[in-house]
Amino acid sequence: TARDVAKAATEAKDAARETLEEDLRVRIRMIQADPSISEEAKIEAGVRPHKATRTPIPAPHTFPIGNVIASDRLEHTVFYSDAATPTKRARPYGITGCEIYVSVNDVAPTDPKQYRFVKLGTRSSEVVTFDAADGGKTANYLLRWVNTKGEAGPWSVVASATIPAV
Repeated sequence: TARDVAKAATEAKDAARETLEEDLRVRIRMIQADPSISEEAKIEAGVRPHKATRTPIPAPHTFPIGNVIASDRLEHTVFYSDAATPTKRARPYGITGCEIYVSVNDVAPTDPKQYRFVKLGTRSSEVVTFDAADGGKTANYLLRWVNTKGEAGPWSVVASATIPAV
């Protein structure tokens, strides 16, 4: 019986809280929209005023760190994370994805123009497939972040792996 009473009291408290929160949200929106209330008064009341301008998205200033795993025959899985937060899978703020470039050579080219664009990765890993003629060769990867405006950041360090043939 005590458990049922406690459960009913908790449900009533949760319902009352939801009603109060919705009422507060309505009143806060009214305060934010009222031009007769000064910005200072809004701040003192704990109401964050609306921004008059948008915050620009900066060009990427960090680079992704790539890790390549030979996942299947003629296939690599490229994992990447941000150099500033290598233990987290999330992209930095304002980043659309990671551009993945590859060059199939024994020696990694130093010029990014010698790499071909593979795809724009939007998850923390992407699969890259190769032709049968590339089996046993070395694939070299360059990565870089791209923001929502299409601006690219600095290049990553080259990540290399052998393409599994069989």
